[in-house]
Amino acid sequence: MNDDHYLKRELNALLKADDRIFEFIQSGSLDGLWYWDLENPEQEWMSDRFWTTFGYDPGDKRHVASEWQNMINQDDLAVALDNFDKHCQDPSHPYDQIVRYQHKDGSTVWVRCRGLAIRDDRGQPIRMLGAHTNVTQIMQLSEQYESLFENSPNGLIVIDHRGALAKANSVARRWLSLPGELSGLSIHQLLNEDSARSALDTLHQLPVANDPTSLESQSDITVRTLGGAELEMQVNIKPIKFENQWMLLMSLVDLTVRKQVEASKANLISLVNHELRTPLTAIVGAIGLIRSDRYSDLPAEVVTLLDMAHRNCEKLRHLVDDILSVDKLASTDVPLRITTVDLARLIRDGIDDIRAFAEMHAVSLRFRCRAEPAQVLADSFRVSQVITNLLSNAIKHSPRNQPVTVALSRDEHCFRVTVEDNGPGVSEQFRPYLFERFSQDDRQPTGPISGSGLGLHISKLILDRHGGSIAQRNTGNGSLFEFTLPIPSNSEAD
Repeated sequence: MNDDHYLKRELNALLKADDRIFEFIQSGSLDGLWYWDLENPEQEWMSDRFWTTFGYDPGDKRHVASEWQNMINQDDLAVALDNFDKHCQDPSHPYDQIVRYQHKDGSTVWVRCRGLAIRDDRGQPIRMLGAHTNVTQIMQLSEQYESLFENSPNGLIVIDHRGALAKANSVARRWLSLPGELSGLSIHQLLNEDSARSALDTLHQLPVANDPTSLESQSDITVRTLGGAELEMQVNIKPIKFENQWMLLMSLVDLTVRKQVEASKANLISLVNHELRTPLTAIVGAIGLIRSDRYSDLPAEVVTLLDMAHRNCEKLRHLVDDILSVDKLASTDVPLRITTVDLARLIRDGIDDIRAFAEMHAVSLRFRCRAEPAQVLADSFRVSQVITNLLSNAIKHSPRNQPVTVALSRDEHCFRVTVEDNGPGVSEQFRPYLFERFSQDDRQPTGPISGSGLGLHISKLILDRHGGSIAQRNTGNGSLFEFTLPIPSNSEAD
């Protein structure tokens, strides 16, 4: 490239002829300019911007080197002087470093300090021209990222473009027995051959990828420590770019605790199933026998106590059944009994089954069917569970002598079932937890309604397994729950 451009010559001439041009360049593009007499080292001119960057009035400062030397961090000054010596000896060695100054208010100002030695005819440095750029915000942001990286509860490792370990936080070092110095370590020492090859393939694809986020991945694999131990971990891999170089950020989550929780859950389910359900069934049967006509001469007080015991045993049995349902539905290993089902018929049956419960609460039930026939592919028992749960909740939350309305409709892709009541609705504070297990809205005007707190969670699990959805909104007059089930294609229906 020819540097002898007429515009460059013109700019040089302007700099010589008009001081305003120089002032514009140094004030508009730099945070300080300095010019140092190396033959008289105490003599140094600093621009006004040099001092205002550090909070000082330029009129209070002299143009001598000692004015700033007590403001700079002394460790950084040592690095700068070392670079200065090397630059004076070898012009190709850059005088370029980031140093810390103390602001007048006591805070730290990070400055990128660059300089160029001006040499005489013999090549000896006689002056030094330097420029400051305030990089405090960048460095503070970098410190925040560094803090987040180091203090993450997950193990974090940065893999460079060659597959070498470039950086690791303290958690990763502790889990994988990594040394302080990572040079010489590669991804092959931590992952099995297939996983390491997959990570390297990702690195090779990144420079030409249209959407790097599409190369993100997550997997549960065995990771080796440098000591040879094997750990079950969830490994999340995300592409990152640093100084124009693609790298991988590998996030490690220890699955040991999760495995222990899963084992504990399996033990709990086994305990509930065998140690609670079986004797509970026997107790319910015994109470039912005592309440039968065979023992009709029991005193009224005893009958009252037996009725109370029977009701509470039924509640406990429903809770046990709900706990077991959650476990079954959360596992895709347990198949659904899918058949062609008339959704309108399931709704009518559900209304008939719960009508006595509605009458106990002085609530009427209405059904508006706008889609019939409504054939879906579903597990009829599980979908009936959803309908019964939504109806039961609506009845319990409805004021006396108010209706609960069920409606069935369809659109292009799905059937929609809504259950609407005239109750208080769902509080905004509780809404994020509505479909979580064991959740109940204790902010209702009447307090929490009795139940296991599992019904809506189970309903969501059932509909998720069917490819459907469930949602809730307040209408202003009450609450409306809506669930959907997909309309089967002709080939599926056949």
